[in-house]
Amino acid sequence: MTTVRRYINLARADLDKSVLDAAGIPAFLADENSVAIGYGIFVGGVRLQVQDEDVERARRVLQEQAGAPSLPDDFIPPEAPAPEEPKVEIAESSDTKRAVLGVVATLVVVFLMVGAFSMWKASHNAYFYYKRGYARGVKGNLDGAIADYDRAIELRPRYSNAYNNRGYAKLIKGNLDGALADYDKAIELDPDHVRAYYNRGFVKRMNGDLDGAFADYDKAIQLDPKNENAYYGRGVIHYDKRDWGNALVDFRTASTLKPIVSKSETLEDYPHIQIWMARAKRGERDAATTELKQYLLTRIIGKPGDWTSTIIRFMTGDLPESEFLKAADNGDEKQAWNQRCEAYFYVGTVRLIDGDKSGAADYFKRCLETGVKNYYEYQSAAVELAHLSE
Repeated sequence: MTTVRRYINLARADLDKSVLDAAGIPAFLADENSVAIGYGIFVGGVRLQVQDEDVERARRVLQEQAGAPSLPDDFIPPEAPAPEEPKVEIAESSDTKRAVLGVVATLVVVFLMVGAFSMWKASHNAYFYYKRGYARGVKGNLDGAIADYDRAIELRPRYSNAYNNRGYAKLIKGNLDGALADYDKAIELDPDHVRAYYNRGFVKRMNGDLDGAFADYDKAIQLDPKNENAYYGRGVIHYDKRDWGNALVDFRTASTLKPIVSKSETLEDYPHIQIWMARAKRGERDAATTELKQYLLTRIIGKPGDWTSTIIRFMTGDLPESEFLKAADNGDEKQAWNQRCEAYFYVGTVRLIDGDKSGAADYFKRCLETGVKNYYEYQSAAVELAHLSE
């Protein structure tokens, strides 16, 4: 990425970004440890960046745009003049009436300008808090992210994206009711908010509401037929409901698409793992194993020996159970805990397919003991235990 301009005024940066976008040049805004000081002005600055191959073209487009009149970076809206004391006239001439109407019209225009500028200022400050909240969330500072989203919503009450992102932060913190409320609000404000439907479906599934989750995933797919995450989520619900055929259809569709959001860059592996599970449940284990082995040979993501390839080798019978469970302990404490959640579920699944219901139940219970509730494997382990207890 190359920086083509720097700004202290976010409105100007947004305007130039829009110009480049309209010209078909992907542009991005990046802050430089900015702090808002009012009127849309930031200490630290904002950078407008484009891909290296678009630099020259972007500069030409911006140069052509430079001739258009615009507000200076240090623009401050005019203050409305204090109205003079009214004077009572015994007789009014037409000139006096015109003068009075002129003054009234001027005051109305000034008040509208000040009001519009106040709305603009609040909107752009809201955007700053929203962007900072996102950055804090990515770094794991969930409390800081929620505080920034709170402020963004306070400044811009109809900010659907802020509600959606705050819901995700609450979800990660385990506040499912708070997350659900935020997703509901995001959808109320924007009925076509694809990610809010997907995220709400995920929370509903965590709460055991499979039908509600299915409806939300279905809506997300209607709005965005290329949403890999929604197909995968809906496929898991089909799987949990023992609908192997429709699960297989959704997993195959998901396997052809690029994930929008993921817990790792290797999320693309999981639909292939689920395809193996659905086919094995249908009595097609040998064919499923051949297909999964072929996928691993032609896999272009991840690295040899990474975690998801380790899962695949276990599912195909190329890695013993004991070595698979030992591999789950690799990585830092959080990573190992998440990997154990997945490992226990997949060991339980293979044992169940092998007919070892008692051993499967034991590993599904171990999966739940990890407490990694925001993983599909955790949720599916709970469903499998419920079926085994019937």
